Amino acid sequence: MVAGTGFKVPKSFWTEVELKGMGMPSNNYRHGSVWNDELELRCFLIFKQAEAVNFKYGVASELCRKLAKSKNLKEGTLKAKVGNYKSLAGYTKPTNASTATKTLYERYKSYTVQQIEEVLKGMGR
Repeated sequence: MVAGTGFKVPKSFWTEVELKGMGMPSNNYRHGSVWNDELELRCFLIFKQAEAVNFKYGVASELCRKLAKSKNLKEGTLKAKVGNYKSLAGYTKPTNASTATKTLYERYKSYTVQQIEEVLKGMGR
């Protein structure tokens, strides 16, 4: 609540304020969710790495496995996210990609693997 105004500030506001300073697309994530722009971008990086080798069998799975282990997440969740990027790029049928996924895809779809890695380094994580 903003003092003296009766105006309630939504929880997502603070997420947006924090992300604006990072130069990221200010996506809103559910309170308490493990998802954030860094994780979205790491999944997009996996998509771009797999795309670079024409989606050679097992490449995306192995990269998802490594990321899942480092972030203590389920590999299948990350594979589904990578699949959403593959769909947005037109390689597969449409999926129910989140707004955050669509926003990030539109912003970074023309970036190379190296450029995405630089963005991640710039995030300081």
